Amino acid sequence: SLHFLGYGLAELCTAVMAYRVRKDVWRSALFGIAWPLPIAIFDESQQQLSAVRTGQVWDVLLDFGGMVTFLTVFVIWNLRKEKYDFEE
Repeated sequence: SLHFLGYGLAELCTAVMAYRVRKDVWRSALFGIAWPLPIAIFDESQQQLSAVRTGQVWDVLLDFGGMVTFLTVFVIWNLRKEKYDFEE
């Protein structure tokens, strides 16, 4: 659950910062996931080199699941916000 939450929050923070710069929901979402996903993969691959820890594909999938969940909330939130801001 910490993998899910931690990487989900990393993705969300990255997407929010990118959105503040560009105001483009889809680009921000792509940037938000493009940064934490390689880090999750790198983290698990480095754990395979450790005698104490094991790197697992399931952990990367759990990380990715958190990213997708938080990304979905980010996209829906901003698209609805843009829709209602435009209509007013």
